[in-house]
Amino acid sequence: MLQDVRQGMQGTTAKVIVWAIAITFALFGAESIVGGISGEPEVAEVNGEGIPESAFQIAVERKKRQLLMQMGDAADPDLIDDGLLGQSVLDGMIQEKILEQDASDKGLFISVQMVDEYIRNMSEFQIDGQFSNERMQSVLGSAGFSLNTFRESLAKQFVLDQSRSAFLGSSFVLDAEEESLLKLDRQTRDFGMAVLDSSQFLDQVSVSDSDVASYYESNQELFKKPESVDVSYVVLRQSELTDVEVTSEEIEARYDQEIQDFVGEEERNASHILIAITEELDESSALAKAQELKARIDAGEDFAEIAKQESADKGSAENGGELGYSAKGVYVSGFEDALFALEEGAVSEPVKTEFGYHVIKLLDIQVNEPPALADRALVIEEEIKQEKLSNLYVDLSQQLADISYSAPDLIDPSEELGLEINQLAGVSRLTQDAVFSNVKVQRALFNEENLSGENNSELIELDEGVAVVFKVEDYHPESIKPLDQVRDQVVSQLESEKSRDYAASIGKAFVDRVEAGEKAEAVAADMELDWQLKTDVRRDNAFVDASLLFKVFAMQKPNDGEITVAGFDLSSGEFALVALTSANEGDLSDITIIEKQGIKGSLGASYGGTDYAAYMMSVESSAEVEKL
Repeated sequence: MLQDVRQGMQGTTAKVIVWAIAITFALFGAESIVGGISGEPEVAEVNGEGIPESAFQIAVERKKRQLLMQMGDAADPDLIDDGLLGQSVLDGMIQEKILEQDASDKGLFISVQMVDEYIRNMSEFQIDGQFSNERMQSVLGSAGFSLNTFRESLAKQFVLDQSRSAFLGSSFVLDAEEESLLKLDRQTRDFGMAVLDSSQFLDQVSVSDSDVASYYESNQELFKKPESVDVSYVVLRQSELTDVEVTSEEIEARYDQEIQDFVGEEERNASHILIAITEELDESSALAKAQELKARIDAGEDFAEIAKQESADKGSAENGGELGYSAKGVYVSGFEDALFALEEGAVSEPVKTEFGYHVIKLLDIQVNEPPALADRALVIEEEIKQEKLSNLYVDLSQQLADISYSAPDLIDPSEELGLEINQLAGVSRLTQDAVFSNVKVQRALFNEENLSGENNSELIELDEGVAVVFKVEDYHPESIKPLDQVRDQVVSQLESEKSRDYAASIGKAFVDRVEAGEKAEAVAADMELDWQLKTDVRRDNAFVDASLLFKVFAMQKPNDGEITVAGFDLSSGEFALVALTSANEGDLSDITIIEKQGIKGSLGASYGGTDYAAYMMSVESSAEVEKL
């Protein structure tokens, strides 16, 4: 059982809880966990209540770490604007303080029992679907939090969310509104349509030299060539180093050291009975109950049977209260102290913790034995090898930095360290390359010292175990590409534009004729258009272009016996012609209860969200906020 907990701490479970707590900080500020210290400097006052500077600094650092994590391999603290970050965090803390005060004024609260029940049902604290106190303690401990601080942060979130939930829960939708929305959603359109592919008109348009020259001169920004450099560079990679050996003597010496340092960790298997302190059972009554159970056990009743019947820890009660083997550092201090003071088979007096009163029985003690050399040899060999490779990499990195600093180019470091000199031309800030897309390299690449090309760059760590040194061989300032280089691009663009204009002109001729009284089908046939008739088309029709449907349902509803005609560009670059003949009321006869509930729920949530947003604007505008 505890082995599962330990594995969970190394896996996703602990990460989920740590991330959940990080999100709490991001949304609600460090004040969610860290209280102010009386008399310390403050960064803001909200309705006379201060926000401590220490809490603000903690929140800023946490937010910065989150941003760096999101950057991944490109993480660089210099890219974060501390001023903007601080302002964003402070605004968030001020908003949270306003929400907190508003909740307090309303007398909003949540009981400890409800929070504890929520925690007990969190999947992150369960093993095989059952709540595990050990897993909870281990995961929270690995995140650096006690149960109390985690409980308080959850309670604050729940309380602050009550106002929003109240607005969402109290919003309502009238039957007439629901029916109107359903009819609108189920509304259909009858129309004729033709889509003109502009590419079919390319042979109808021509692009002159003057067109090309005029477009080129008017759109110089499109043809800018960013500043770039031609570089030589060498890369040192630890993963490519192989010249190390590990002797059997080294393996044996490392093993002997491990055995000498080995301390068998004692693990204890315990059972417990928990009597929780609740609103129905106060502390004195819980203690009396625990003492009564201890007396029954001393009188000879079976501990496991009593645990199954009486323990409030349902996760372990089914197993007779058994918790499994654990070493020190897993349980809360009071429980752990009592457990490790027991003799095997002994039962403790009632022990109080933040969960209530426990009666603890020590079932067994085991001490880990050291592994044999045969079991550790391969692992030790790999450890020593990696240590040697790491040391070799560090040594070669220093040599590369020293030689490159004093050498006029990369020939000397290449020859002395056996590194290949690579060449790359036209490296700009837009270059996609494993080495030169790196933020650190980009910054160094275009600084004045390296752009001069007089010296090699400093050694730059790209990643753990990867370093680069480069030399700028040539610099190319920002320029406009000459016309002969981009002529084909300009011609293609102009042909595309002109063919679209040609399609639009055909469309306009079609619209003019239909609006003048000709039948759409007849005009389409005369103009050799691929005219298609569509009937009872809904908004969500999957067989008609979505951008065309959007336009169709935005068209004015035609009067009886008339049509509405329009032409418009589609997102695909094509030109569409539509003759709308009718807009039909939605048929609600086949709508399901689930669909009706979904529509009503969505509309109600929209109303509630709008009301809550307006309420929050009112609360925030009436708050007296002073940034210090």
